Amino acid sequence: MEDIEKKNKKEIPKFTWVVLIILGCIDLLRGIMHTIFIDEAIALFAHFDLSGPMAGDLMLQMSAFGISNLITGAMFIIIALKARQMADIALICIPVAYLIGIIAIKINNIVPQSDLLGQYGMMVYLGVSIITFIATRVKMWLENKKK
Repeated sequence: MEDIEKKNKKEIPKFTWVVLIILGCIDLLRGIMHTIFIDEAIALFAHFDLSGPMAGDLMLQMSAFGISNLITGAMFIIIALKARQMADIALICIPVAYLIGIIAIKINNIVPQSDLLGQYGMMVYLGVSIITFIATRVKMWLENKKK
């Protein structure tokens, strides 16, 4: 019985869950920047104009995004440490969620007014999650092919 359970449980390469821990730490850092150090994040990365009447709403939205970063960061670390067999699924959820968001931004004709310098870091973040997912699946496929 134990052999069947072991056979059905997929072996995730170590690099997969290590990358997920790193991305989780990055999300925690992003969450802290968007919530606790919001003024610094706006000045350094977002370059929002906070002189208008919507400044409070903009900061509220940024803080809400930071809260979700804190949640995803913690969840990624927990998955990597306690449910490693799901690490690749967690990785692919990142670009899928952002793709949905990008489509929604386009559908709603949202055009940013600020530099949003954080977008370049996000492209790297998304690229790392996609490449790690693909590398994980290729490695697992090659290992299963050997058996």
